[in-house]
Formats: sequence, structure tokens, C-alpha cells
Amino acid sequence: MNLPLQVPSALYDTLRQTLVQAELILLRILGFELRLPLPLDYLPRYLERAMKSVSEEGEDYDSWSNDEKEEYGVVRAVMDTGVGKACRAKAVEACKDYRLATLFPARAIALGCVYVVMNIRGLQPLDDRKQWVDDIGSRKVDIEDFEELLEVMRAV
Repeated sequence: MNLPLQVPSALYDTLRQTLVQAELILLRILGFELRLPLPLDYLPRYLERAMKSVSEEGEDYDSWSNDEKEEYGVVRAVMDTGVGKACRAKAVEACKDYRLATLFPARAIALGCVYVVMNIRGLQPLDDRKQWVDDIGSRKVDIEDFEELLEVMRAV
């Protein structure tokens, strides 16, 4: 029969010290790098590439002066658009879901968010799905993971 651990006690102090030492060893092995990539880190780049993949050759707003951009209301950052805000909301929602947050890499979740939001808004990519995933995800997202991710996202 196990008795409850008494606090304070020599056993408690020994166990606590052992746990602290183990944590320090783990931190040293990780190089104190505890930052995990989030889907939000990849969204702006993926969304910008995806918007280019949907549209044909359009207006080159980069050549416009700042006054012209302001006069015509040209959005400077793709994340400030309605699609960008919807992608951000979808990514935050995905991070709250246990299955999505633990089973899939952040890159795949970000790409899935962009794909789902664009489909909801009627923005269809010009390429087939595998080509689109390779192009927008820079060949760093596995198509099988992406397909499975879409199934989970539809269920959420």
C-alpha cells in the first residue's frame, strides 16, 4: 500500500530535486529552443502564394505610388483582407482542436486553412490539388497528410 507523499519531507525534496535536474537536462538537449511553429506563422506566405495561383495576370500594384494605393484602397498586407482574416480565424479554431493540433504539422494546418477558406469563398485554384499543395507549400507538405487534414477539418 502506497502512503501519500508528505510535504515537507526528505523524500519530497529528493524527488523534487531529481525532477528539476531532469528538466534541466532536457532543456539543454533541446538547446532551450521551446518555440513551436504555429499555423499562423505560415499563413501570410501561403495565402499570398495561393491568391496568385487563383488569379490570372492582374494589375501590378507594387509599381503604384503610396498615394495611388491609398486613394484606391489597395490592401498592403494579404492578411488584412477578408480572406486573410477568415484564414486566421480558421487557424485559431484548428489550434483549439486536439486532433488537428497534435496530429498534423503547423505547415499542413496553415495550408488546409487557406484551402478550405478559399473553397468556401469560391476561389478555386487553377492547378489540381496535388500540384497546388506542392506549389503553395513549397513541397514541404505531404499530400496524404493534407488530404487527411481536410477530412478532419470538415468534421470539426
